[in-house]
Amino acid sequence: ADFDDIVLAAQRLRAIAVLRHRPDFRESMFALSRVTNILPKDFSGDTVDPAALDTEERALYDAHELVRDLCRQLAHDGEFEQLYTQLSSLKPPIDRFFDRVLVMEKETSVRNRRLALLKHLETSIRLFADVRQLVIA
Repeated sequence: ADFDDIVLAAQRLRAIAVLRHRPDFRESMFALSRVTNILPKDFSGDTVDPAALDTEERALYDAHELVRDLCRQLAHDGEFEQLYTQLSSLKPPIDRFFDRVLVMEKETSVRNRRLALLKHLETSIRLFADVRQLVIA
């Protein structure tokens, strides 16, 4: 979805065709889809202020920051299998985040801060694929 470069789209498809046979693929895609699926369709996302994050939010933010620039470069270079490897490294902090944090908190500022963090992660995930559209059987 929304990838207008046919060459890169074909490279993504080839990578997914190979990666789907990896034993960790389903679990990693589930973790990544948790990030994207909870985001409201109309949520544009605010900038993330690392100083305002609580412990669990900061752990996820820091994990993403470690791979974010590399993810951009790998996507630019069409290295989608390596991009997947970087994104799948986020599975443990994503799982911990969702296990310990209520994203849809009643308090608007907290909820928006958490959604902005997840939107920040989504930008890297979408470099690989729109995981909302993937059907993993």
